[in-house]
Amino acid sequence: MNAKITSGSHLRLERELAHKRVREEPRGLRAETSGGSGLYRGVMPSDPDRGTPCVAVYERRVAASLERVWENVLDWEHLPWLHSDSFESIESLDAGDWGWRARVTSTQRSRGASLLELRVDRPRGRYVVATLEGAGTGDEIWTGLTPVEVDHTDIRVEFMISGVPAESVAEIGAAYTRLYTQLWDEDEAMMQRREALLSRRGEAPTRLPADPVDLGPRGELRSKLPLEVAIGDETYRVVEVDGEWIAHSTVCPHALGTLGEGEVDGAVIRCPWHGYRFDLRTGRCLDARGLRLAKAPIVVEDAESGRVLLAFESREEARRNEKHRSPE
Repeated sequence: MNAKITSGSHLRLERELAHKRVREEPRGLRAETSGGSGLYRGVMPSDPDRGTPCVAVYERRVAASLERVWENVLDWEHLPWLHSDSFESIESLDAGDWGWRARVTSTQRSRGASLLELRVDRPRGRYVVATLEGAGTGDEIWTGLTPVEVDHTDIRVEFMISGVPAESVAEIGAAYTRLYTQLWDEDEAMMQRREALLSRRGEAPTRLPADPVDLGPRGELRSKLPLEVAIGDETYRVVEVDGEWIAHSTVCPHALGTLGEGEVDGAVIRCPWHGYRFDLRTGRCLDARGLRLAKAPIVVEDAESGRVLLAFESREEARRNEKHRSPE
């Protein structure tokens, strides 16, 4: 079987929101405490407050279904990983079908942490992100979603930003537009990959090659590491760990993330979408989530020729060997 081999190898946007905005109570949100925690429980306003200036409107069409977009909207966990240029950390305080609330720290350290709440209004095809505490308190960003055919969605974002001097509206609006262009570019790529991989579920699995796959001479391959190898519909990446060559799946078992772009530290790989970590030798997730990497071929070297091969277990051997592996 032929194997396609590619050698492994963001835009960095500096947010320009230099103005300071302070409001005592978030507009359109009722401040209630929940269970004595002192946290806000947002009540979604019916419409944006037109008394607050809209500094810009951002519109685009993304090549992703409405289902994938809503999935992405509710996925708070990916913010500091997929959008690492813009967000440094996130601490979830509450989440559900209604949306989520979290303390978010941007990569602009001077802004500190902000308490954000995202509320969805599915019947009307929209959601709002409101800043409840911290830099930007009182700001609201409204997004409308309109499905276009099956696999495209129109996005319309209104940036309702308080305390912006009239002479700064254009500059601040342009900064938000650049930021959201990057965020949606990154989200679109993630949604498209998920859609493509999800659409393959239910298909017959790729037939494993009966013979080992020859990657080439070890000396030539070393300079190409990490090395991606495509066999049928499956892609593996070969990396070197403490002198040992290991092949691993490039699909994260959590959300189908791009492990082919994952950072490797020792024998641990981290998914760039959500930061989940996996042991490359055992495949086990190190974050107590009960996940495991898909089975990958073994890297072997032919003693006589010095060529590197990928050897696959047959499905019968894999099932037989799995019985003798230690449980999770």
